[in-house]
Amino acid sequence: MYFNENTIYRLEKKRSPFQFFTDRFFFFLICLIPSKATRRIGLTPLDEERLIYAFRYLKGKVLDVGCGDNTLIKSYGNGIGVDVYPWEGVDILIKDPSDLPFDDGSFDTVTFIASLNHIRNREDALREANRVLRPGGLLVISMINPVISIIAHKVRYRYDPDQHERGLVKGEAYGFWKCDLIRLLQKANFSYLYSKKFLYGLNRIYLAEKNEDKR
Repeated sequence: MYFNENTIYRLEKKRSPFQFFTDRFFFFLICLIPSKATRRIGLTPLDEERLIYAFRYLKGKVLDVGCGDNTLIKSYGNGIGVDVYPWEGVDILIKDPSDLPFDDGSFDTVTFIASLNHIRNREDALREANRVLRPGGLLVISMINPVISIIAHKVRYRYDPDQHERGLVKGEAYGFWKCDLIRLLQKANFSYLYSKKFLYGLNRIYLAEKNEDKR
């Protein structure tokens, strides 16, 4: 996709085999340059790899919590992106992810793409996600483990706007191990379904279903 800084960037939902292998061949270059520069030379930024991977699990109306510039929702076309920080592109600015301005059962899918570790009251936020999901609704989370996260933050500090604009405050975490995240899901009354590594095993996607037995 041609990138124009004056337009809303919409992510391609599926890459051609050629694009996929090109991205993999230049992986180390992608790690060292900003997202805008990566797009200009026809490569896929690391931050958008997780969005592309998440697309395959989205269904119905989607709520993206911690949406950043809202690329996921704008590309998907059916949903709402919320964030506590006023990134350009956010649909609704919220004060607390554990107090969402939506009725019960408003969404088919709720996503936390690389954002759950930045939410200090994350268990309450997950319970709120459960509330706004419809019966049988799906929760999609992308998360890296703490070791990879610390290394990535140091390598990409110069080009990561989140680190410069908002930073990491007390109560946030660099990431979660699989066992810890599954425990969080269970405490918030989700049924853990599945997880899978992607992007050379550096990242992981988690799927959970709304537990209809209780809240």
